[in-house]
Amino acid sequence: MSPLPKQIAELARKALDPELTKTPATAFIEALAHRGTGICTLVQNNHGLTEDELRSAFAKTADLLSAIEDELAKTKHKDAPQKSKASTALYKGFSRSELEPFVDTQAAGQIANAFAAVDGACKGNPGPAGIGGVLETTDGKQIARISQAIGNQTNNIAEYTAFITLLQTAASLNIKRLQVQSDSELMVKQINGIYKVKNANIFPLIKQVNQLMQQFESVKIIHVPREKNALADALSTWCLEKNPDA
Repeated sequence: MSPLPKQIAELARKALDPELTKTPATAFIEALAHRGTGICTLVQNNHGLTEDELRSAFAKTADLLSAIEDELAKTKHKDAPQKSKASTALYKGFSRSELEPFVDTQAAGQIANAFAAVDGACKGNPGPAGIGGVLETTDGKQIARISQAIGNQTNNIAEYTAFITLLQTAASLNIKRLQVQSDSELMVKQINGIYKVKNANIFPLIKQVNQLMQQFESVKIIHVPREKNALADALSTWCLEKNPDA
């Protein structure tokens, strides 16, 4: 057993030292400290205490325990590792833990309907690019997050890559019906057939999107303003911030 902190040892010494506390209550507390002596036995033997002295002994014991508890709490707080400002700072309003990618594999086959948000980002166009996405149940429980650097790409390719990765993740969890939001109006209208795809680099990506969407009973993608897509946006750029050389 590790020794008591100095402050606690001092409290106990003052409470139990007969030179400092010459009362029958001190003897009672000393007896309580011996594991072989039961409280009932102490009360029955009474140790020569009057009822008032007995009450005083219990009150003094309670005060001592309270003081020791306070000292232990102070010691625990003092010894606890302090989080740095960097580890607790928010990124675009989200904590670091909220931006860590994950997939809840235990949800596979358990959820039929899901909501999702996706985003792609790049520093420059083209430039270092990242993808972000979040997949949720209909009651808002997150079952997957995507945050991945994808090298130098255009912004449009990053948007499509984010959507493709989200579809692959949802398919791996056996989601049947999926509603997705994106702040890329161009991509959403291309996928919905409102805009024609003119960029040759997008042809293979939209073909892959169409193939993946056939794995679901239904997939709906809608456009939302950027401020309504905050988590996906943060996920798409956080991977670039924490790995600037990716």
